[in-house]
Amino acid sequence: MDSTAPLAPCNICGSSDFGLGPIGRLSNTKRLPVCKKCGALERHRIIRKIFNLIPQELIRGRKAIQFSHDDSLDHSQFATYIVSEYGKQYSLDIQNTFLPDGIFDWVISNHVINFVPDDIAAIKEMARIAGEHGIILLTVGGSNSRYGTTRYNSPTGHHNAYYVYGSDFGDRLKESVPDCSILELVATDPSTGTLDIVYLYSRDWGALRKIATVAAPKNIYARLTPPSKFRNATADAPVWAELERELKLWQDMGRTPKMWIRDDDVSRVRPSLEALWNVCDKHNTPLSLAVIPSKCKEKLRSWVMERPQITVLQHGFDHSNHATENEIENDGKSEFLTPFQANWL
Repeated sequence: MDSTAPLAPCNICGSSDFGLGPIGRLSNTKRLPVCKKCGALERHRIIRKIFNLIPQELIRGRKAIQFSHDDSLDHSQFATYIVSEYGKQYSLDIQNTFLPDGIFDWVISNHVINFVPDDIAAIKEMARIAGEHGIILLTVGGSNSRYGTTRYNSPTGHHNAYYVYGSDFGDRLKESVPDCSILELVATDPSTGTLDIVYLYSRDWGALRKIATVAAPKNIYARLTPPSKFRNATADAPVWAELERELKLWQDMGRTPKMWIRDDDVSRVRPSLEALWNVCDKHNTPLSLAVIPSKCKEKLRSWVMERPQITVLQHGFDHSNHATENEIENDGKSEFLTPFQANWL
């Protein structure tokens, strides 16, 4: 049996006739990557795999635009599907389309922003034309296989790219569109076993949560991050919003998180500690106490001994600041005595 043959037929057209990829390459799993019938590569089949799971309510009757043509999505399922292709009759600059705000429900870009000078402008422009409830589907290729992003001053390499993205791309995306939620989906190509990341972002948290909910049970890693206004919550903002959303996502997927609670700077039994213990005991949740030994009272010791479910974590020794004025200015606080301060020397 040919070790380079596909593991499964192309999930876009059904063909098993595969060939070498661009510049004569194999996939990183050493298999033939290109479907000779429809031209699909690894990323296209990964996108189709995810697309097939998206609830129809998010697709039917929706308007979509794709920058650069490929068949990774089934165009026929949308009410309107427009393709902008470089150098063709309908060609838009993804960095500045001049289209009205919120004109599309879906905006798709596969391996496009790698080739424009200002990728952040492109990311923001796609969010603008997608509007409040639109979804942007974006791939950049290889961000799971290298650490940092490289930016070139001019088109470089075999593909004349400005950017070669790394695993920090997700953070770049979050910084570019702070008012959007980000869904990162890590999936494998059914034909080659190659791994890649598909990014979706939207101002509609609920829509992305629906996609994450159906993707995760299908062995697709789903990471949903809320907009920065929730990540950087203040006293006036819903500080528990991110946790509540994450727990709701777990619940929707039928999963139960394993949790434990840590109480900090414990030295005595206070009503708040007893209340915390009662909650943990009621819900069978492990409790760890970060205890300050030198300040620990006898009642705390006996109270803990009566509750074997509690784990004690030694938290320093006496939590006093022994830093000199110069050390505080340069290094901040220090709980540890120097040998001279301790009279060891």
